[in-house]
Amino acid sequence: MLNNNQTTPTIFVQIASYRDLECQHTVKNLFEKATHPERIVVGICWQYDSEEDLGCFEVEPPFPRNVRISEHHWRESNGVCWARHQAQKLYSGEDYVLMIDSHMRFVEDWDSLLIKELADCDAEKPLISNHPASYTPPNNLETNPMPTIMWVDTFTERGDVRCKGRFLGFEPDKPVRGAFLAAGFIFSRGDIIKEVPYDPYIYFNEEEVLFAVKLYTHGWDVFSARRQYLYHYYNSGKPEEKRITHWDDHKDWGKIQDISILRFRHLLNMSPTQDTRALQDIDTYGIGNQRSIEAFEAYSGLDFKKRTVNSQAPYWLNIQSLDLAQQQEKNKLASYIAPPLPPGVVVVENFISASMCKVLCDYADLQVGVKLGVVDPASPKGKIVSINSPGRVTDHVSIDGMLGEILSLFNSIYTGAMEPFFNVKFEWYERPQILKYSPGGKYNQHADADHWVPETQNWVRSHDRDFSVLLYLNDEYEGGELEFTSFNYKIKPKAGMLIGFPSDHRYLHAALPTLSGTRYVIVSWGAILGKQRIHENAPYASIILQNRDTL
Repeated sequence: MLNNNQTTPTIFVQIASYRDLECQHTVKNLFEKATHPERIVVGICWQYDSEEDLGCFEVEPPFPRNVRISEHHWRESNGVCWARHQAQKLYSGEDYVLMIDSHMRFVEDWDSLLIKELADCDAEKPLISNHPASYTPPNNLETNPMPTIMWVDTFTERGDVRCKGRFLGFEPDKPVRGAFLAAGFIFSRGDIIKEVPYDPYIYFNEEEVLFAVKLYTHGWDVFSARRQYLYHYYNSGKPEEKRITHWDDHKDWGKIQDISILRFRHLLNMSPTQDTRALQDIDTYGIGNQRSIEAFEAYSGLDFKKRTVNSQAPYWLNIQSLDLAQQQEKNKLASYIAPPLPPGVVVVENFISASMCKVLCDYADLQVGVKLGVVDPASPKGKIVSINSPGRVTDHVSIDGMLGEILSLFNSIYTGAMEPFFNVKFEWYERPQILKYSPGGKYNQHADADHWVPETQNWVRSHDRDFSVLLYLNDEYEGGELEFTSFNYKIKPKAGMLIGFPSDHRYLHAALPTLSGTRYVIVSWGAILGKQRIHENAPYASIILQNRDTL
C-alpha cells in the first residue's frame, strides 16, 4: 500500500553489518543506482569497535539524512538474525522493504525494477527472494548473470536444513513461484515487517528455512525474480580477503547455535523443548495461522519430523518443469536433440565423429569381455560388493589400450558439456567403462546411485554418484533402446550420441534387450564438488578434476 500523500513510493533498506568494510560502499552504490534515491531510507545495525573499525566509515553516503543507524559494539552482538531484528526497529512505515547483506551492488534503476517485479507476482502477499549474482570489490560484477531459484538438498545430522541457489539457465517470462528464500535478498511490501518480525533468537543455519515457513503460514508467497537485480560478495576463501564474521570473534557462538536449533525444532514441531532460553518471546516470533506447517510440508516436500525431502511434492514438480523449460532453451542449439525429453536429461547428437566411433568399436571388438554384476544390498558400509543378477546381462572390456584418448574425451564431456548444461562443477568422475551388449544383453530398471531395500520400502544411496554419462559408439543393432521408466520415455541411441542425467532413483532407467548385433557404449558417473559423501574416498582409479574451487 502506498502512502496517499506521495506519488513515488518509499523503500526501507535494512542492513545488518558486522565490522564490514564493504557496507559503506554498498550504501553508496544503492543510492547511486536508484531511480529515486531521495525516496530510499537505509536502516543499518552497525556492529563495530569505534577504534578498531575506523576503516568502515571512510565513505560518506550520498543522502546522509536518509540513513538511520543502530550502533552496537561487536561484543554485544548475538548474530545475524539478532542484527536484522535491530535494523528492523528503524523501519518507519515505508511502502516497501528490501533486506540485504552489507556487501552488495545494484543494477541501474533497481528500485523501480523491483517494484515492477513484485507487482508482476501472482499472489496477494508476494515477496521476491533469490541468490544474487556475484561481484568482487570494488565493482567487478558477474557478467550476464542468470536468474536463480532457491531449493534445499538434505537435512543435516543436527536436524537443520540450509537453502541453496540454483541457476535457472534462462530468463522466465514472469517471476517464478518458489518455497525457499535467501536472507541476503528479500524484497516486499513494508507491512511484512509488522506481520512477520525477524526472530532475534535464531542464529544462522536455521534462519532461511524457518523464516520461509513463518512467512508461508502468515500467508506470504515467495517468488524468484526473472532476472538478477543485485550482486553479492561471496567470500573468496583467500585468508587476506576474508570478511570478519560473528563466529570468528565469538568463540562461544556454538552455545547460541545450540539454543537456536532447539527453538527451530520446537517451532516446527520436530521435538518440543522446555528450555526457557529457547522459548523466549516464542509467541511474538511464532508460526502464523493463515496456513499450517503441514501445508508448507506438502507444498515444499520437506518433512520436518522425518527429516526428508520429497522430490515429488508440488514445489519440486515446479522445479522439474523449469528444468524442462531450461532444456528447451538449450535445445535451440543445433547440437542438442529437440524435446520432448524427460526434464533434467541432456542429449547431444554427434558428440564424437563417426570415425572416432569406429576406432573405439574396433578396439572394443578385440578385447575380452568380463561379465558385470549389480550391487549387493548387503554390502558393508564403505565397501561395495558386486553379485551376479539375471537382470543384468552385460560385459565390460578394458580401456587400458586407449586410456589416454578416452580420459581426454571424458574430461571434455564433464567440463565442456555436463557442467555448462547442469550448472555444476565436478570434483571427480569414475573411470569410464566400455560396455558390450551382445544379443540378449540388457540391464533391467535401476538407479545408478541408489538401491531399493524391500524390508524398509526405501531407496538407499549406495554410490557417490550425482550424474550419469553415456556415450554411444554404434547403432548397427536391433533393440537396445534406453528407457527412462519413471517418465515412460524411450530413446534409440545413435553412434556418437551423448546422454547425461542425474544418477538418483528419480531417473530409473533400463537398457532394453539387444535383439541382434552388438551394442557398445562408454559409461561413467560424476560427483559434484562439495556434495556430501557416503564413502570416505572416491572409487578406485577415479579421475580427479584438478584446480576446482568450491563456490
